[in-house]
Amino acid sequence: MEKKYIKFSTKYDQKLVNSIMYLLKNAKLDSYTMLEFSKALGKQYKEGSLGWQKLRLHLIYLVMNGEIEERHFGKKAGDWNRIVDYV
Repeated sequence: MEKKYIKFSTKYDQKLVNSIMYLLKNAKLDSYTMLEFSKALGKQYKEGSLGWQKLRLHLIYLVMNGEIEERHFGKKAGDWNRIVDYV
C-alpha cells in the first residue's frame, strides 16, 4: 500500500485552520461539545476526500501544538486524543 504524504502549505490548508479556529473561538465553550464541533466542520467536507483527510490531520496537529485543548470542547467532550474518531 502506497503512503500518502499530506502537506500543510497551501491556501486551502490555511482556510481549514481558519475554519477550525473560528469555530473554536466563537463557541460557547461551556456547552460546546466535540461532537457538535465535528458536525459543524464535517458538513463542509465529504468523508474520505482530501479535504476530510487534511481536516483530521490539522486537528491532530493543532492538538499536538497545544492550540486546541480539552477545555475547548467542554466537560462532555471526553478524551481529546481521540479527536480523529469524531471528525
